[in-house]
Amino acid sequence: MTANQAMANALNVDTAFLAGTDIAEVVNNTAQAHISVGLATAYRIDRDSKAIWYQLDLRAADDGFVALLMDLGEGYQPFTESREYQLIRNQLLQDGKVGTWRFDPDAELYYFSVELSLGYEGAGAAVPVALLQLLQHPDDQARDTEIRNRITVEGGTAEAEMRYLEADGSWTHLHVHYRAGRQLASGKYEMFGISQNITPVAVARDQANQLSERLAEALRAADYANRTKTEFLANMSHELRTPLNAILGFSEMIEHAMFGPLGEKYIDYARDIHRSGKLLLELVNDVLDLAKLEARKLELRESDVTLPELVDECFTLVRGKAEAGRVRLSSHLAPDAAHLRADGRAVKQVLLNFLSNAVKFTPEEGSVVVTSAIEPDGCLRLSVTDSGIGMNEIEVAVALSPFGQIDSKLARKHEGTGLGLPICKSLMELHGGTLEVTSKPNVGTTMSARFPADRVPAAEAERRQA
Repeated sequence: MTANQAMANALNVDTAFLAGTDIAEVVNNTAQAHISVGLATAYRIDRDSKAIWYQLDLRAADDGFVALLMDLGEGYQPFTESREYQLIRNQLLQDGKVGTWRFDPDAELYYFSVELSLGYEGAGAAVPVALLQLLQHPDDQARDTEIRNRITVEGGTAEAEMRYLEADGSWTHLHVHYRAGRQLASGKYEMFGISQNITPVAVARDQANQLSERLAEALRAADYANRTKTEFLANMSHELRTPLNAILGFSEMIEHAMFGPLGEKYIDYARDIHRSGKLLLELVNDVLDLAKLEARKLELRESDVTLPELVDECFTLVRGKAEAGRVRLSSHLAPDAAHLRADGRAVKQVLLNFLSNAVKFTPEEGSVVVTSAIEPDGCLRLSVTDSGIGMNEIEVAVALSPFGQIDSKLARKHEGTGLGLPICKSLMELHGGTLEVTSKPNVGTTMSARFPADRVPAAEAERRQA
């Protein structure tokens, strides 16, 4: 190799010294420092108390190569800044778990940055397609192959999530961005990409999806079990009602000696049979009503309901128990809250349940009052207020739940399924209304059925006049 005087001066050597030497090695050994940015390297050579930066450029020639040692002058500062920028960029990529890669379609080789080594040795080495596919999740191989074939032939971009096997045996989830590069002499496009490690997010997402699927399956199972229970209760109730009606009928015949006189003892037994059968039939009817409501098979048969008449009928049915318990019954119905468009049987069932509970849980010398009123929004409120034992908030919630019964000495004196209030609540919802319970221990309870304004003739008439 021959060198001119300018290169010898830059390296502080004679031209004879450079003859036959490796210029790149000489420059590297002479430089006090160097900075690399990509494929370019700048060398600092101190001369005459000055720090001068050079860039070595080797170019091919017909009879060998030409080496150019260029004084960067003021250019070393931008070069240094570029190096610092690259360091910051690399750090950001590392912090964001982002790696870069290139694919050579002619050689079918991948070149990955160190961030995508997946824990294997030899990071930065060329990776054949066949080897990469061994590390790919089987479910992702077809998608990756389709994207690679399309971009290397047609160009363009693509994005996908891919899974790769780490050296420790775990799966890494990468969000991969593919982009076509320059078109090669073969007509195919180089392919470049950025891959970000999203394993924590992907794992959390997959766990959430699995949990969602398990919850959905549990809901389906619960719904099936509920429908099965409802169908069973409906069928069981119908099966029980037939023999119960027969028991009631025959015991009543014996009790009243319809075919001749019987001994007093037999009459007492018949009376007990009739009372027990009647109680059991009431329980079965409650279960049947709940089953119909849950199965949405109960249809409203609407008519004009006159509340004063309905209250009198219900008073007649509970008066015996009220008198036996020395509980006073009374009513105060507002004139404009005396009529209702509803299912009369359902309203009677709701009011009768309110009254039965009020009489049942009110001590001697207590009172039960039925009231009705039109509220400012036009809704009709039908309430039963007693001076009974009352309930706290927890006991109210229990009373409104299916099969829920308040655990008190007075409550245990009376049989029941604990279905009365839940059935009433469902009946009110079927009317578009609500059931409300306010209560205070040792003070009393108010149970209210609130019907919407469109079921109240008086409120409807006022709206029309307005």
